[in-house]
Amino acid sequence: MHFIEACWDYLDTQSRVCFACSCVEFYDEVSKHWKHVIIPPSIPVNDNNLMPILVCAQNIESLTIEFPFDEDQEKESQQLLLSQQSVFSNNKNGIKFPAQCINPSYLPHLKNITKIDVKTCAVSSYESFVCGLLLQLPKFLQLAHLCLPQLFSLRHSTVDTLDIHQLQIGFDGMNVHLGADLIGVTHLKRQLPRLTTILCDEMYLFVGEDIYVGREKSHQRYWFMMRKWAQECRIQIVFKNTSIAIMLMPSDKSTPPLIHDEWENIKPWFQDRLGSFLRHEDDEIIKVD
Repeated sequence: MHFIEACWDYLDTQSRVCFACSCVEFYDEVSKHWKHVIIPPSIPVNDNNLMPILVCAQNIESLTIEFPFDEDQEKESQQLLLSQQSVFSNNKNGIKFPAQCINPSYLPHLKNITKIDVKTCAVSSYESFVCGLLLQLPKFLQLAHLCLPQLFSLRHSTVDTLDIHQLQIGFDGMNVHLGADLIGVTHLKRQLPRLTTILCDEMYLFVGEDIYVGREKSHQRYWFMMRKWAQECRIQIVFKNTSIAIMLMPSDKSTPPLIHDEWENIKPWFQDRLGSFLRHEDDEIIKVD
């Protein structure tokens, strides 16, 4: 059985399934080695296709589903994010969550998964796929790392790291708000008590215009409270984009202006008010206050 071990890293998902189905000895070896399952866009996401893969991967530790990239869907997601409209829609063409196979109630070994990655899921499948996954999360008892397209309201007792594609962060002078639902960071910490790190590809800031414009001395008393909540939650947000989109929220209901600023230009100002709460991935690592 050294053949399977020698060529394992060079086999794609379909090849591994083919080897597993060829004979009992190969099935046993594939079952033992298959710890990190990646579902490529070439495999349609449904129960019939995924069931034999997940049944075979008895020692699974991570599950990654790579969705087909749709540029129009990516643009729609950004538009919804900046317009603060609901990211959920009744799209009949959305990919449905395969609740029969990605379900530890039916496949008990899945409860040992420590990482789930569906970060490339398109906005058209948020309701049909992501909502289904969030309902199953409590059954994944060892889950520590969860990757999502956006941050939605969720509960889990063991997740310590979130990896988000597009993350909204709102500062209103009272609290720090995160994700598609702009949930307060203190409430998020109660829902995810072990959470320490939020990674994101693209960070978008929503800031009250009156506490940002003329930012050298603007309303530091508001930032004092927001810094307090951010520090007490002991969560650090690490982002990748260097050009930051900032939506300035006016006190009236007029259309808020959108500006872009380089992180290097605004980093001292934000870190002076929020400490180590926000950090670019290339910044020097700062211990959470």
